[in-house]
Amino acid sequence: MDRKESVTLIARKKGCKPGQARVRSVVKGGGAAGFAGNLIFGGIIGMGVDAYTGAAKDLYPNPVNIKLDCS
Repeated sequence: MDRKESVTLIARKKGCKPGQARVRSVVKGGGAAGFAGNLIFGGIIGMGVDAYTGAAKDLYPNPVNIKLDCS
């Protein structure tokens, strides 16, 4: 999945109510440190590439668990 955007996942199974989970795009734990390192070693171009490609972001929650009600 693209790490630049948040999405809602929907799981369906015959005989069960659909379940869903929201997966958010968030800055990685070391995002600020990574950007600072890019500024020192990769310059503005490195920062721009990471921001554009989503390399500075992660998806949360990861892994995703969706519980279906099959009663």
